[in-house]
Amino acid sequence: MKSGFIYILSNDLFMPNLYKIGKTTRDPNFRVKELSSVSGIPVDFHMEFSEWVSDVDLAELQVHLELEEHRASNKEFFKVSLKAARSVVRGVCDRINSKKSIDKKLTSSDAELFRMIEIVKNSRQTYGAYTVDKIKGLIEKSIVESVVVNACYFLAMHYFYEGDFKEALIYFNRVKYKEHFLERGSTGGGDFFYDKGRCYFYLGRLNQASYCFKKSQLELEKEISIAEINVAQGRLAEAIAIYERLKKSKRYSYLECLFDARVGLLKNLGKILSSFHINQHVEVSGVK
Repeated sequence: MKSGFIYILSNDLFMPNLYKIGKTTRDPNFRVKELSSVSGIPVDFHMEFSEWVSDVDLAELQVHLELEEHRASNKEFFKVSLKAARSVVRGVCDRINSKKSIDKKLTSSDAELFRMIEIVKNSRQTYGAYTVDKIKGLIEKSIVESVVVNACYFLAMHYFYEGDFKEALIYFNRVKYKEHFLERGSTGGGDFFYDKGRCYFYLGRLNQASYCFKKSQLELEKEISIAEINVAQGRLAEAIAIYERLKKSKRYSYLECLFDARVGLLKNLGKILSSFHINQHVEVSGVK
């Protein structure tokens, strides 16, 4: 357990009420100078507020969790009033310093789980079964919902890439209805509904896959995946229509050759199926 400071920084180049809230075990003013010199931002940061705390890692975790709904794209930047940010920082530090926080065993599990996920996400090294088992054990001990949800998403993606789609779905379903807790671009996944949809797709559960893809925010991936479902279900004309629409879109003009190739492939597939007189099982209308 390390003591240190939770700080709130502003910068004149930022939009109003956008603050960097982080931690340091050194003099916070030194941290301001350090960030101003290495961040690449031409205007220096300003110290708006800092508070000493006996457990700086735990304090930063709890402050970020309490401000989760105000988080900007970068994990340490928050769109919130200075008064509200200062109130949260002071409240968290006071609770930890006076030992009126959540039970220490539980908060330490949350903090450890949070740190493990961050380390694994930012590491280029591989991790083994021990790390996965450790994360699974910490999930059962943790009580901060946003930490648990992000850890479950991490495990879902881990099993997805391992090819264990049934196990992946167990953890995808633990995230269900709590997607708002997921950090942007978290845990190596692209989009919760897209990732879950791929899992259903590989299990052959196409209706569930289609439902998930339609809720995805990844527009191109969503369209291609729905086209793949149409192909798997024998609706070649619908798949061709999707690729034709994408081919005409200026937004995806750089992929025109790919879409054109897929249209050609599907049209040829339709002709082959028709020639074998099995088109009664395959919708090839409109395939010329």
